[in-house]
Amino acid sequence: MQQPPLIALQVRLRSLAWYCLDEDLNRSAVFYAERLYCLDPANHDSRHLYATAMLRNGQTPSGAYIVSNLDCLECTRIYARCCEVQGRNRLGRDALEESLRRNGSASLGVGGLREVRLARDEASVQCSMGNLAAKGNQPEVARQHYMRALTLNPLIWEAYEGLSHQSLFPELDTLLAARRKAPSKRRALSDDPMDDIDEHPLPPPAVSGAGFFTPGPNGTSGPAPALFGHRNGTAKAAAIRAPNATAGPSRLPTIPARQAEGRPPASKKPRSQTSAPLLRTTRPAAQELRKQGSSSRSTSVDAPTARRSTRLASSLTKQQPVRKPPPPPLQQRTKRIPGRPLGKEPPARIDEAREPDAYSPSSHSAASPPVDAFAMRNTMWNVAEQIQQEQIDKEEADNWIFEIVRIMAKATRALANYRCSECLEELDKLPESQQRCAWVYCLIGRAKYEMTNYQSAERAFQMARLMDPHRQEDMEIYSTLLWHLSREVALSFLAQELVASDSRSPQAWVAVGNCFSLKKEHAHAQTCFRRAARCAPDFAYAYTLSGHEALATDETEKALSLFQTAVRTDQRHYNAWYGLGRAYLKQMKFRMAEYHFRKAVDLNPSNAVLVCCVGTVLEKRGQRENALKVYDTAHALAPTSAMVLFRRAKVLVDLQRYQDAMRDLLTLRDTVPEEANVAYTLGRVYLLLGDRIEATRTLAIAQDLEHKLGPAIKSLLEAGQGEDGPGREETRLTNTGGGGVGRGGPDASVSVSMAEASTMDVEDVP
Repeated sequence: MQQPPLIALQVRLRSLAWYCLDEDLNRSAVFYAERLYCLDPANHDSRHLYATAMLRNGQTPSGAYIVSNLDCLECTRIYARCCEVQGRNRLGRDALEESLRRNGSASLGVGGLREVRLARDEASVQCSMGNLAAKGNQPEVARQHYMRALTLNPLIWEAYEGLSHQSLFPELDTLLAARRKAPSKRRALSDDPMDDIDEHPLPPPAVSGAGFFTPGPNGTSGPAPALFGHRNGTAKAAAIRAPNATAGPSRLPTIPARQAEGRPPASKKPRSQTSAPLLRTTRPAAQELRKQGSSSRSTSVDAPTARRSTRLASSLTKQQPVRKPPPPPLQQRTKRIPGRPLGKEPPARIDEAREPDAYSPSSHSAASPPVDAFAMRNTMWNVAEQIQQEQIDKEEADNWIFEIVRIMAKATRALANYRCSECLEELDKLPESQQRCAWVYCLIGRAKYEMTNYQSAERAFQMARLMDPHRQEDMEIYSTLLWHLSREVALSFLAQELVASDSRSPQAWVAVGNCFSLKKEHAHAQTCFRRAARCAPDFAYAYTLSGHEALATDETEKALSLFQTAVRTDQRHYNAWYGLGRAYLKQMKFRMAEYHFRKAVDLNPSNAVLVCCVGTVLEKRGQRENALKVYDTAHALAPTSAMVLFRRAKVLVDLQRYQDAMRDLLTLRDTVPEEANVAYTLGRVYLLLGDRIEATRTLAIAQDLEHKLGPAIKSLLEAGQGEDGPGREETRLTNTGGGGVGRGGPDASVSVSMAEASTMDVEDVP
């Protein structure tokens, strides 16, 4: 994806972020401020706006981190405000005092004034109504409000997030339809430059294909000098006028120039000091006109001063411009009233380009020198061209923003529907600058986590923490990931950092609870999860984890109550539905367990562990043929899952399909050779097939791997048939399915090697 000019992008993103802040769409403001920050992380204005959005959204630790090393007084005020919210009042006061001492009253500038929206528009109101309906458990009403908001303004990011949480998403290709690409090259000019001016009247002309090149004296084209320098950062005229351009079909909100700049007042110089050099870059043609006049004077033949008629005749024959005094300072002539629309200024500058002629003795003559007329026409054409190019840059920036929103919305929708591979494919389409941010890395980590690719997920979360060390969002998933990997030290360190950043964050207390759970201190873990729920009553994950801890201590009724609370809080929280299935399975209520497991599968159909849970219940109910079909489905979802292969092999043995069972068991023996249950079941199959020698050898390997299987192996050999042992494999490999999705992973007796199998287990996807 080709990136438009940086200045045009910054202006449009800054305008969007301030619009969202004015409309109290704080999550959307953070989204667009982060896009702006990713373009140039060292830019002071971008950091200031990003921190402001984070402060408004309640992400005070991250907001303070963004501006912690800036000397600007306004940034220090944001830092102090973040400290105040966190209860670190003394630290905030000290920072302000130090900033005042360094900068003094000079930092208290009055520049950067911005018009604040006094009335909210309908799109933001519809989005707010959707948020309220979603919290009030009215998903259909919320969907209607979100869709109405996106119809009015397709760039309200919170509406996409709200729809994704309910697995309801609009057709993005229709809503964010591909926009017409702005032309980037200039069409051939007519012989008369004034014809082109007539075709593109001022103010801003319609985009007609004009671009970067100006015909030279010999008919060839070459770059217009310094006219479009803002493409490579040499001019900032676009940053002044682009915010006032109307958004048009893009629906991008527009704000006055000072608002679009978004600069903190303390870091700006007064406008009288900055406006002059910016406006000077918009008059290269007028300067070129004066340059041509100076050049012609230096090459002309010297002659004594003649009277007016002689001078006029000489100028007409030699095309020598008359000598004229220098124009008054440009800063004074380009000063404008603050409320004057910027789109009206180019004609005024055209008139100013003619002003020097008023000082010429021949200015009142009926005839003008041909060279002056041509240069004046070129001046007018160049101003029109510049306005046209700014319009092109604005449209390119709008197209780029729409494409970024489309890609990120598709990735969010895919992850909400647990289509993790599709989510990763969409994120790969992002420009490199937009991939290097904490939000994208967390999305990658969550997708890898749902795919049970724990090592890759851990690396993604580590990169997110590197980008934003104080980030709280999504850290509950990261802490549970470390729980599954049994990274006790890393999990403890993460919990301490999260609590130190924000002790009132539910994610921090979930991390602390996971620490205690990893140490088998279930009572302390439940205390931490309850505290997380008190910090955020709508945080369903805290109730779910507390319910799994209750199951670990055989408090089934308490676990049922906690899981039901989680479902009431978030009906799409499949972990809670899985927890209810586990609880009913413990109570031997197989029909209820199957119902809740199937509800979890409906929410996350790509999770092989949840599908296996349905097969387990069908086995318990004696429906082995149906269970085999379910296991085949799970195997198609996760062909390398050891747990799925083992359970399918067990059903095949029960159905007396020994050859098919042996094929799966031999695959398992090569995949997890250290698992005693695989060797035990394989030996039993050999015994059923009458191969007693191979059965004895395989059962001996099983006893070497797990000495506690000795009595079961002895009774099996004495009986001379493939009867079940004491249900050891049921305790180990099948109980890995008792834990994957919701919380606890495999049973404590399962070895680390089988953790790979249990990564596809029901408790391994919290």
